[in-house]
Amino acid sequence: HALRFIREALPDTIILSTIFSPLSIARTLAGDQALVRYLRENPEDLHAGLAIITDVTARFAAETLAAGADGTFFATQCATMEYLTVEEYEEFGRPYDLRVLMSAASGDLRLLHVHGEAIMFDVLADYPVDVINWHDRRTPPSLAQARELTSVCLAGGIHEWETLYKGTPEAIAAEVREAISQTGGRGHVLAAGCVVPADLADERMSAARRAVEA
Repeated sequence: HALRFIREALPDTIILSTIFSPLSIARTLAGDQALVRYLRENPEDLHAGLAIITDVTARFAAETLAAGADGTFFATQCATMEYLTVEEYEEFGRPYDLRVLMSAASGDLRLLHVHGEAIMFDVLADYPVDVINWHDRRTPPSLAQARELTSVCLAGGIHEWETLYKGTPEAIAAEVREAISQTGGRGHVLAAGCVVPADLADERMSAARRAVEA
């Protein structure tokens, strides 16, 4: 219902609906440590729960496209080695992620946001998405390193809290130029690594835009 209002108000703007990965939803429902305990002590029960969450999330993703979204912003908060092992994410994250992403295949754009530090970029680099976004100013890989790992469009290059929120216009412009130099400006959308602060001053966003255009 909200998406229909947004689409009516912004007919020419690209709108992505935020969809969280099934394992991230399970983490929110169960709690950080409880999910890890279930994963390691009751894996069959967790798989059963993830199947239900995945079915609901996949249908929700498809409905957001029908309601006017152009695509999806698919976010995973568990693909970090500070939380799980690669083997655990391969079993409890990846197969359910892919089912949700396939349900959003009819959209014009699928953007993957990998949240956190020490992320499992290699594990997710072959996901069926058009753009990958992560905290490239806080955790490997850098934009240049990621460009060697995937041909998918990369979104990143500016630190949302330190540079964009606190930095001078000159510091913002310098970070933008350095980010673009890492990719040569090809297959790269200049973006923050995560959510932009809600009270970010308009002139700071404009400074980043001017630096890109320059």
